[in-house]
Amino acid sequence: MEYRTGLVNELRKRTKVVVLCSKNKSSLADDIIEIKMYSIFGLYWYNNLEKLIPKDVFLIIEGNFRIINLYKFYFQKKKLVLWGPWLSTNCVVKKIQSKFLVAENIIPMFYYDLHKVQFEKVGITNKFGFVAINTIAIESSQKLVLDRSKELCFIGSLNKRKKLDVVLNILHSIKAKGLDFVFHIVGDGPELNNLIELVNLLQLNDRVQFHGRITETDYLNNIISKSRLSISFGQAGLSVLHSFALGTPFITMSNAISGGEISCIQNGVNGYICQSQYEFECRITSILTNFDITLAKNALDYYWSFASYKIWSASVIKGLKYGFQK
Repeated sequence: MEYRTGLVNELRKRTKVVVLCSKNKSSLADDIIEIKMYSIFGLYWYNNLEKLIPKDVFLIIEGNFRIINLYKFYFQKKKLVLWGPWLSTNCVVKKIQSKFLVAENIIPMFYYDLHKVQFEKVGITNKFGFVAINTIAIESSQKLVLDRSKELCFIGSLNKRKKLDVVLNILHSIKAKGLDFVFHIVGDGPELNNLIELVNLLQLNDRVQFHGRITETDYLNNIISKSRLSISFGQAGLSVLHSFALGTPFITMSNAISGGEISCIQNGVNGYICQSQYEFECRITSILTNFDITLAKNALDYYWSFASYKIWSASVIKGLKYGFQK
């Protein structure tokens, strides 16, 4: 919920919003209800969700077709805003999606244009569907840090799909070239101990700093804003937009796992999408050797021109108003 606080507050300026979630790690306190979520065989069930939703109220729910409650709402013709669906590669799920997304009681709210286009290409369309770029809330435009030391950062959970072990080996190679840098790792997760061991093995103790999970916003934003690059080899998620919001370019791989956030990276303009590990290393080396502040300016401009939470919330509100006309 911490990523949705800005949107909820913006929506509450216009209407009453009650938030239902399994865990509340955000600053939201009023009109928020924690409900029990059960998981079995990769499926999810929110207990008593139906009882908490008045019949004539719109429900905005994650477009995850593993949520069993979705099917009950579908057959009850409950008004739904399906938040963030993207086309499945599974033929069974794709068939289910073809039914859901054209239903009269459902309004698809896509994270990015590419998701909407993917559905349209296979003939799944809903004239009330709309795009609201998935992003994070930064309260006000940040002052661009112009003079940056040779610092790099990673923001996110520490799991295998992020491929931080690959990044550390790349940095070991860069260190061998005689380049100075400090790599900030912000986050926690199951790979923490393995990564600490790898840092010791590669003798990167003087170059890598583990910060753990940071909840103090100013401290976190300071780390990002003074870094020359935000790095994630295996996944390009909301940290792309968080980095852009603070004027920090983002580098990732073309095959990185992404919910669509990777489409915000304009290669060579506000970040890099690399085709190989060799290119990844070369880009970081180049940034450490000669940092072009234009990349940072472009990243900051992109966020405030196309992906700020105010633009996001305005898109949501516009889409909901259109949907209420159904």
